Amino acid sequence: MSARGYRRTEPPELALDVETPTVLAEILRLHFEDLGYSISDLDRALCSSAEDLRTLHPLPGGAHRLRVVK
Repeated sequence: MSARGYRRTEPPELALDVETPTVLAEILRLHFEDLGYSISDLDRALCSSAEDLRTLHPLPGGAHRLRVVK
């Protein structure tokens, strides 16, 4: 409890687990593999940029790799 008597966190029985989205990854896989979209096709359809798509969405083959910066 804080100095004013407020709880600092929610009670454990009210704490929610973080959900992992699964539908978005399946939609992107469908567009790339089954419908033959490229990243540039998808970024035009979504009025976005390829960089934003790679940053915000789980694209196939988009595993982040470490690189040496000198």
